[in-house]
This record gives sequence, C-alpha cells and structure tokens, in this order.
Amino acid sequence: MTTTEQMTAAITAITDLAAAYQGKNAVIDASLAAALAAFPNINRTFYVDQVAGDDANDGSEASPFLTLQKAANMTPMGGLLTVYFLTDYHVSKRVDFKQQSVAFKAQVTGGGRAKVTFAGTSEGDTASTADLSSLHSNCYFECQEIQFEAVTAGAGVTDKGMFRSRGNMTLRLSNCQIDLPVGSDQCVINNDVFCALSVSNLNGGTGPVAGRWIQDVAAATDPASIRTLIATNLTSL
Repeated sequence: MTTTEQMTAAITAITDLAAAYQGKNAVIDASLAAALAAFPNINRTFYVDQVAGDDANDGSEASPFLTLQKAANMTPMGGLLTVYFLTDYHVSKRVDFKQQSVAFKAQVTGGGRAKVTFAGTSEGDTASTADLSSLHSNCYFECQEIQFEAVTAGAGVTDKGMFRSRGNMTLRLSNCQIDLPVGSDQCVINNDVFCALSVSNLNGGTGPVAGRWIQDVAAATDPASIRTLIATNLTSL
C-alpha cells in the first residue's frame, strides 16, 4: 500500500470514528435529557398570611397558607423552601422542617420587616419554647428582613432557642432585627448542636444580643473558645 493509500485509509477510519461518536453522543444526550426531565423539582416557594391565609389554599401570593407547618409539609425532604411572610407571624408551637434548606423573607404590605414572635411554651412540648426546628441534621436557615422577638420561657422550659436542629445547623441572618424585651430569656440558638452562624447588617433592637446568641453561653464569649458549638463571623458572643 502506498503512502497516499495509507493516508486515505487513515482519514476514512477517522471520519467513520467521528460519525460513530456523533451518533452515540446524540443517544447519550437524549438519555440524559430524559433523565433530567423525569427528576422531580424539589424546590418550593410559598406565601404565608397568618391573618387571611388558609392551609386549604395553594400557597401562592394570591392564595396564601395560614401556617408555616403547611409550607414545610408541602416541600419534599431535602428541598429548598422559600417562605414569604405577608404578615407578622406568631409561632405557637414547634415548626418541623424535613432536612430542608429554608429561606424566610418578608413581603408585608407597605414594606419593611415581618415580625416573628414565639410562645413561651410550645404546644405539645412543655420543655421547650415554640421554635423553628429541623427534624434532621445539616439543615440551613436563611432569614432576610425578619424581626425576631424573644419571649419569656414558661415554667419548666429548658430548651429556649428560636432555632434548633437534631444535628449540625447553618443560620444566616441578613438585614434582620432581634428584639429582647425586658424579662425575656429566649435565645437565638439552642446549645445542643453545632451551628455555623453568619450575621450581616443586624439592625438595632430592644436590648443587646450579647449573651443571647446561644443558650447558656455568656456575653463576650470568644467564639474560638467554643468551636464545638459554633463557627461564626461574629468576634464576640
């Protein structure tokens, strides 16, 4: 075989290989597209209105839910749940989230923050204040434009965190406000799990937050001294 014939054969072989690859690649792309189309969407966005909402609604802005628990129940485990508060919200009992990433945002009439308050004793759990809780570990809570107000814990209450988890937790507060009325003793986070805490643009509230970030952790504590409990951008607790 001459050199020219060898080159021609090689070019033909390369051309055939490219054609075969293109054919298989098209099949692979089609299979991947079908698989992605079949994968369920686990992200949800719901609106909550504690004044005019109804848990029989669809959770849209025009037809909001009444309770946070309904929004949590309608979000698949492991999904991303975004909740828009259309009114202030009172947490009367623990709200359980299922290993979900949860973003709380305000969309109240006239703008501004949505105020979230808590009961001193959670319905069905006399050892805890009402709280926002993950049933599983590695949960993520993000809060934007939310005003949290602490409560005075009821008699016999030992768990006093606004947020709690069964395992590691991430809490991000952005442009939020924390009010600590005189006599209140509720804290932001329970002291029984590790928390990654990020705080930005915290607005002034009633009472200093120092000493109330984590239950039973004194004011001015250096976060580096309790690394088994917290990692944070705060320089002092």
